[in-house]
Amino acid sequence: MSREDMFEGRSASGRRRVKNEVIIGDDEKVYKIKISDIVAPNFHDHSYMSRAGIDELADNIKEAGRILNPITVRDLGDGRYERIAGARRIEAVKQLGWSEIDGKILEVTEEEAVLLMISENLQREDINAYDEVYSILQYISMSRKASIDDTLSLLNRIRNYYSGNVNLTPLLEKQIKEIECSLKKVAKYQLGGFLNKLKVLNLVPPLIEAMRKDNLAYSYAILINQVRFDMDYLKELIDKTLKREINYDLLKELVKQKKEENKTKGASLSYEFEQIKSAKKLLSRKYISSLSQDKQNKVYTLLKELNLILEKD
Repeated sequence: MSREDMFEGRSASGRRRVKNEVIIGDDEKVYKIKISDIVAPNFHDHSYMSRAGIDELADNIKEAGRILNPITVRDLGDGRYERIAGARRIEAVKQLGWSEIDGKILEVTEEEAVLLMISENLQREDINAYDEVYSILQYISMSRKASIDDTLSLLNRIRNYYSGNVNLTPLLEKQIKEIECSLKKVAKYQLGGFLNKLKVLNLVPPLIEAMRKDNLAYSYAILINQVRFDMDYLKELIDKTLKREINYDLLKELVKQKKEENKTKGASLSYEFEQIKSAKKLLSRKYISSLSQDKQNKVYTLLKELNLILEKD
């Protein structure tokens, strides 16, 4: 879905503080915007950018004398503009020492800006699974006017419903339809597929970094995550995979061997049980009562949900 399809006729015009207006169509205008007036969005952004890619883009812009595709921003109404699309182009012109950049100014809400940004990201060929899933999760949360944690909790309940562990209530049915509606706007996934993709959020930090910074494939990351009980070996597998020293079949065999070795040696508790052990130490009445009321409420809510998950049929 293109920006024009979603927000036809929303381009802004007539702003006194933006000079050097350039008309590029009957209803579309491009402005010279000061880079110092552009701020990053509050929502999750694609943080990792290839230095080589920025250098190449800067060379192309320098040769052309301008950027071929204007960036897109949202007017915040206080003299600043929130970037919607164009992070790499901004970095490239900064590298060239430019103080202004061509941009389109849209009059859109924060939710619409998120939708535009996600749409831009999903059209990129280099988008990785982590950024894709997290961006979609942010949009769903914003649509629900809820936090990321609340949305993840709801998605977990939906997963339990699909697994037959909880019953379908009228409220849950309504929430499922709302999330399906949000997914249709920004993603290629059906709800079931998106629930499966959420496992990418549970990867250990070295794998997330490798996916975002070095384009480690999702399937490889999920497989390597199975040896998270040995972080040194996990990092070794990441390194060999990125250097193309091992293919998927060999990686699968190495992971299998490591898991069998770990089981035979009676190695230490797995990563998940270490987390449980750590959390158990904190679940004392004295410690919980020392927390703020908001945190206490959240702890009790999570405990109720945990009991529901563990409850036998």
